[in-house]
Amino acid sequence: ERGLLRAAAPSPDAAAIAAAIEDLEAGLAASADGASVLGSVDRLFARAELLRLRDADEQAEDLLREVLEYEPTHVAARRSLARLALRRGDEDLARYYAASAVDLQ
Repeated sequence: ERGLLRAAAPSPDAAAIAAAIEDLEAGLAASADGASVLGSVDRLFARAELLRLRDADEQAEDLLREVLEYEPTHVAARRSLARLALRRGDEDLARYYAASAVDLQ
């Protein structure tokens, strides 16, 4: 959970990104051992965030959209999709995901 919170920071520096990656890797490893309290959608979201932080945007986007297929009201996934859209310069799509996240909140 801490990794997900760190990954959600609006503009993290390199140290914060490294800490988020470390936390997400540890959390996903714990979930593989059955030691995590994260549900399946949260684990999928954590894998997507890990990919996003590592700049694997296409793979992250695929997983984030899968999260929305399972849970259409997942606000954090919508915010992450907005960040990815902004990173590639698609302001209209970023606005769509950001507005839908705000509407759901």
